[in-house]
Amino acid sequence: MSISFEAKERPDHLLLVCAGSFTYDSMIRLYEQAFTLAAAAGLGAVLIDARPLAGPPPTIAERINGAMAVARLQSAQNPKIRLAVVGHEPIIHPERIGEVVATARGAVARVFTDETIALEWLLPRQKSP
Repeated sequence: MSISFEAKERPDHLLLVCAGSFTYDSMIRLYEQAFTLAAAAGLGAVLIDARPLAGPPPTIAERINGAMAVARLQSAQNPKIRLAVVGHEPIIHPERIGEVVATARGAVARVFTDETIALEWLLPRQKSP
């Protein structure tokens, strides 16, 4: 089994709720579909909820290659679509290896274990004067 998801459009972001088991190929397809669906909906932000995923965690090489794919896919968007992923360790690496690599390559993407904090980062609020 691989990753499947349910897409839910919110007023200010696209939410993808994952199910199934982690595989590298399905992770790349998930990222591709996330950016495609958000762009088609005119949304500038995506939250991927990976907490329901099972299976062995990605290897370091898979994390690095996945992060490079995120940076490449995101750079094709104009304007860039912000990406937040929320999940549990060990699917989410404790040192956020993927996030480090993606942001070093120019991505606007972060990884979280807390959905509230993820949304606070993903959807910055305008401060009142």
